[in-house]
Amino acid sequence: MRDMLKHGRKFERMGPKKSGVFVRKIPRSKDEPVHLALEINPLDEDRYPTKKIGVIIRNQSELDSSEQHSQRRTWTKYYR
Repeated sequence: MRDMLKHGRKFERMGPKKSGVFVRKIPRSKDEPVHLALEINPLDEDRYPTKKIGVIIRNQSELDSSEQHSQRRTWTKYYR
């Protein structure tokens, strides 16, 4: 992950093709440095992400927010 953070391309996606949970590199912005975020994106039958960009979780507060919880419950049906 350190290598991805240092050398990865902007918005590069890394992760196992079977789970639908990826690590994505988020480039530097005016307010934040370069960082990694989780992306939840269901996979189709061929194990490719179904959306161009899934649900991005950048920090613990986003994960804990009620909006993220409702989205997470919606996404869990794809992983059963």
